[in-house]
Amino acid sequence: MKRPIHRTTSLLVVLVLFAGSGCTERLTGPDQPAATDHLDAFVVTEAAGNAALTPVPAALDRVRLEGELSATSTDPLASGKAKYEARTDRNRSRFSTEVEDVSVDGEGEVVVSRDGTELMRATISIVNGFGDLNMSSRRDDIPEMLSGDLVEVYNADGVLILSGTLATK
Repeated sequence: MKRPIHRTTSLLVVLVLFAGSGCTERLTGPDQPAATDHLDAFVVTEAAGNAALTPVPAALDRVRLEGELSATSTDPLASGKAKYEARTDRNRSRFSTEVEDVSVDGEGEVVVSRDGTELMRATISIVNGFGDLNMSSRRDDIPEMLSGDLVEVYNADGVLILSGTLATK
């Protein structure tokens, strides 16, 4: 006996598939083209009582960038990391910057730029040498970031202490 599929339900089934494994053709069916790229998921959709599997390529729904932040001679023991993630399927993005072993406490600034043009500037609080900046598109204005964008952290005196480049993770 078949179970009914509710008309209002969409289900995301996470499957890790690789092209050439034969799994793609079996899951997409004979009347649908087989995917040739790596797929992260299939969306189960329903129309007029019939369920169908729709492949979702990983590259289309998520962007992950990360960059190590290197110290300058101003604060040689400082270190850090910047991360950016965008989920286009959910229209959401996040950006975070972590700094460690900074010699001067207070408010600093995180600046993201592309080809010399500033994309974003945000304040980071540094206490006991550590600081975190966590931004979410639910409450913050975060621009689209690309691999190669420059992330710089300035101390409370406006002096550059860390810098790094975002790259695809």
